[in-house]
Amino acid sequence: MAREFGSRRVFIPTTNAVEALRRVGFRDYPQAVLLGSTEHFNVYYNPPLGAAGRQIANTVLGVCERDYQRTTQIFGGITPTGLPVNIILAHLPQGGAYHYGCAATTLYCDVRTAPSVTPVFSSFLALAELVEVFEAAQGRGWNCGASNGEGLSRVLATERYPRQIAGFATAPAWLNQGRPDFVNRTDPTDGNPLSTGCSVLFLNYLHYQMGYRWRDIVAAAGPNLSVTYMRLTGDASNPFPAFAALLASRFPVGSRAVLQTDNPFPIRGARAPRPGLGAARAGPAESPPRAAGAADERTEDQPEVAVTTPTADAEDGESTALAEDDAPADAEGAEDAEDAEDDEGVNATSSTEMDAENNSAAGAAELTSSGFIGHKNTQIFHPATSANLPSEENRVYFKSEDEAIAAGFRRAEREGRASAKS
Repeated sequence: MAREFGSRRVFIPTTNAVEALRRVGFRDYPQAVLLGSTEHFNVYYNPPLGAAGRQIANTVLGVCERDYQRTTQIFGGITPTGLPVNIILAHLPQGGAYHYGCAATTLYCDVRTAPSVTPVFSSFLALAELVEVFEAAQGRGWNCGASNGEGLSRVLATERYPRQIAGFATAPAWLNQGRPDFVNRTDPTDGNPLSTGCSVLFLNYLHYQMGYRWRDIVAAAGPNLSVTYMRLTGDASNPFPAFAALLASRFPVGSRAVLQTDNPFPIRGARAPRPGLGAARAGPAESPPRAAGAADERTEDQPEVAVTTPTADAEDGESTALAEDDAPADAEGAEDAEDAEDDEGVNATSSTEMDAENNSAAGAAELTSSGFIGHKNTQIFHPATSANLPSEENRVYFKSEDEAIAAGFRRAEREGRASAKS
């Protein structure tokens, strides 16, 4: 591993931020073992992890090139310097992930081995750090050491691995602590949950509420998110009041918002207009995520406003995800189907096995005869006969309602308990 310089950039649970900055030095895991390499990556694991480390490293190795290619698309085809990327997998004392400087290509990523081995968690962390490397390579204003760049790395990693943001979400901190404006100013730190929370919410607002593509949001980089908005939409007015008012319509100021993710959008009945034409308006083939027919939100006058699903109301939340840019429609569908398997695969052993399962026509035919269909992003399920089913690329199939609940999904509230098909 090449020697790295620069300040340590961290992606960690909020409660561990201060302690993380005090710990660990150069070549933090010098005994790490190389499991394998690809065109752009070397993947290592710390020997004390044993078989679990090899399993996690094998899965990370199997998906890292795909994540790299999709991130390259989002960043307009650029290639970072300092390749290959070294991914070091270990039990990090502070959790999360870090690297030494935004352009540093040795990425230290935590692992999750209890209550079960979860390789997708490490892939999520590696992607967040990889996005920061691309931010540095682009050099247009996304600063991984500041709130705008930290926010972007989080939303793009979450777009790919939506369930893994649990425990890292910062949007609740912003919603519950005064809602300061970090759209018109960038906080020069990646460790403030208030500023990061504002950033992730605003970026998700641009994509999920206003319908702009991630590629175009990334290309509209600027010194702060207000400039990004102006470059994206062609609108020079202050975007913060409308953004804050929209969130207040769902999460009233003064009420405690309980949000387990960073993305409550789209907010139903309040689709944000696209001012002007802008340089990045999506065309007919790039339509924004649509709201589902079934509602799952709490009434606004409740003292505690709770949203517990990754995209709250969205039933197509991930369909215009990282793979949307420059990829043929059928390829996008295939990649999103792989996403669903990655995120379900708590005990996954290799991406080759997952890809084979996803691409099996016989397996697909069997699944479509199931009695319940869930959305891989919102984790809401419906009877197969429901009129409110998610799009094909976002579906997860279950043979029984109990199987769906056991997998962590919840029933759409307005559809009641239904009988499974046999």
